[in-house]
Amino acid sequence: MSTHTTFAAPAINLRLVLVAACALGLAGCVTPKVAPSGFLASYAGLDASDEAGLVRVSTSGADVLSAYTTIVIDPPTMIEARLSTKDESDVRAALMDALSSELGKDRMIVAAPSGATLRVRYAIARVDTSNVALNALTTAVIGAVDYGSLALEVEVVDAATGERRAAMTWARGAKPTNVLGAYAATGHARALAPDFARRVALLISPKMPG
Repeated sequence: MSTHTTFAAPAINLRLVLVAACALGLAGCVTPKVAPSGFLASYAGLDASDEAGLVRVSTSGADVLSAYTTIVIDPPTMIEARLSTKDESDVRAALMDALSSELGKDRMIVAAPSGATLRVRYAIARVDTSNVALNALTTAVIGAVDYGSLALEVEVVDAATGERRAAMTWARGAKPTNVLGAYAATGHARALAPDFARRVALLISPKMPG
């Protein structure tokens, strides 16, 4: 009677697989390093900030900015070209809502310049989406592993003359505490919109711009 030796297939260590997935996914967690897109009229004079993310700013003094009592917020220019129509619309809406909420605290938002008016023009330079399918797979073992990010450029000018009053390049990775954002493609990017809006408000504050 012949005998057969049976070799068991090596067991797949699910945890190791998920850790590997995490290592691949975490590339989306970090702050994106984005080269100047060309949206700003000039990138000269932008100074690096030591705040979270990658932020470079240039602004005017309170003596200049306090003279402006109204503000026009242009729709965003979309440079990022990898999003679906729905995802692009969702990110646009989140940013427009956040900017209207924050900038309307210091100045009246108007549709057209009237008197001393600032104009805010900004571009969505990059949106890294979350891998929803991967996050669903890893949730039960180690949680979500692929987080999104957002990068923008903004320029604030005198609405009448076009003279620059402030400018900023701003990039942030997802907040580690924003777990729910990992289960929608642009969840993290949209969650960062209020942070960007608050930073723009500070940039052109009529009292203490910076």
